[in-house]
Amino acid sequence: MKVSLCALLTSAITLSSNSALAITPPMAFATYPSHAKTGYSIQGIQDLATGRLGTGAVSPNGDILFEMSVVGTGAAGGRSRALCSNIGFLAAAVRQQSGPLFPTLPGLPANARITAFSSPIVNRTAQVGIYRATVTGTGLNSASNQLVLRCDNGSPGLVARTGVPFASLGGAVPSSFLEVLQQEGANDRVALLYKLRSGVAATNTKNDSGLILMNHAGTVTHSLNREGNASAVVPGDGSPEVYGQFAHAAILSGDAVGFTCKVIPPIGKPVDGLFHTGAVNQRSTLTPGTTPPGVVNNELLGTFTGVTRIGALTLLRATLTKSAATANEGVWNFGGTLLLRKGDDIGGGIKITRIVRIWGVDNGQLLAHVQLSNRAQALILRQVDGNFLTLISTNTPAPEIFDSPTVTVATIQAIDVDPVNGNYVVLASLKGAASTTNQALWVGRTSRGNDTTLQAQRMPILKLRKGRPLFTTNTPWDTVRGITVKPLLDRTGVGARGAAQQITSDGRVLAIVTGDRRVQELVTIVDP
Repeated sequence: MKVSLCALLTSAITLSSNSALAITPPMAFATYPSHAKTGYSIQGIQDLATGRLGTGAVSPNGDILFEMSVVGTGAAGGRSRALCSNIGFLAAAVRQQSGPLFPTLPGLPANARITAFSSPIVNRTAQVGIYRATVTGTGLNSASNQLVLRCDNGSPGLVARTGVPFASLGGAVPSSFLEVLQQEGANDRVALLYKLRSGVAATNTKNDSGLILMNHAGTVTHSLNREGNASAVVPGDGSPEVYGQFAHAAILSGDAVGFTCKVIPPIGKPVDGLFHTGAVNQRSTLTPGTTPPGVVNNELLGTFTGVTRIGALTLLRATLTKSAATANEGVWNFGGTLLLRKGDDIGGGIKITRIVRIWGVDNGQLLAHVQLSNRAQALILRQVDGNFLTLISTNTPAPEIFDSPTVTVATIQAIDVDPVNGNYVVLASLKGAASTTNQALWVGRTSRGNDTTLQAQRMPILKLRKGRPLFTTNTPWDTVRGITVKPLLDRTGVGARGAAQQITSDGRVLAIVTGDRRVQELVTIVDP
């Protein structure tokens, strides 16, 4: 049998155990944009090369923002880290390096040095990202050394800093930023969940937390959502209440933000409250100690554990009390509709035993990474019609891999979801494949098709597999030896709320691919 070079480049060819030639269906071998590669020089700093790649983020227009270790004579003995981006450039360049702060920023001492970078985010389409940095220097301490910085087509700019008073809060001084979020799309919006220093500007333990909104220049646009201020009330209830300690936040689509915090009534104990702030402030009717919609048997809402977005509305993850351990958690939208619950049957008698992580989509869909009663883990879609569609599951045949009928999904290693169009990426190990081919990456889009006859259009598509050829703008030819995707593992078990995205609204995926000789390369996988 003759196989042309063209066929080799459009089909994966392997030898089965009986030496018969097996040809899998074509998988496109695209040339992926490469942004950094182990040992390769980096624009922006002389005598500096890529070391070990760290965390990063990608935007819908292809902007990337990432941090990594660097090596070379300009790398302080290999202990340096760099913050890099292609925003405003043709290729990724160093924007800041650990060590002496350059350029200098207002209010910082002349000997200020960056010691760490974290939380790169680039959700905005208008070529601007944000990231966090920790600095040391004369007069700086743990309550004044956190920076939120802007990365655009100029020099890094200061968005906010602990230790610097907020005039909009009467001169109160932030001592820490608990969460830093950036809005998706073209809106000029950053949200900071903050903690304030007690004893300054009448700040005490009863008013030292809150949520502040600002633009990327650091100009505050909304600051009323502060502990101790009057809160929005439950519809139909005119009782005056005030905000208590703030807990979680999510930037929504449009001009809105959702958050949870304690609510202090005139009489009684503080309880969790779910809020939505946009054109007007609103509080959801969902309240701990009450029976929420969709449950029976006098079960009560317990703790509000996380929030994210589902379009312009807030999505709540919460526990249930007076409920069996097999059904003691759920997900509701702001209006009180129950969308997902531990114990739900997703089909064939298979039930959800654990909700690992959730993502809302602007069209009203909900995706969830779940543990199932058949001991599998899966990514499932709750469709708008209320039915479940399993997109990928362990212990089942690996999608679009046909070199052996026994190749199954072994473990799900990473998932991320875009909240605008429901683009998703799944990285998983494979069982029944050789060690040289036992990992794969799939993408899909849940906004395709429909809830009935065209569900197949929402299923995962194989994009990259260990053992396949790799072509990038920095690599004419290599072999994929490993794949890494680094989604932000939110402690609240929710995603797509304004933090870093590994997949965008147009389907771009940020991934680290390991080739021969353990060379790592940061690439964007573009959905054609």
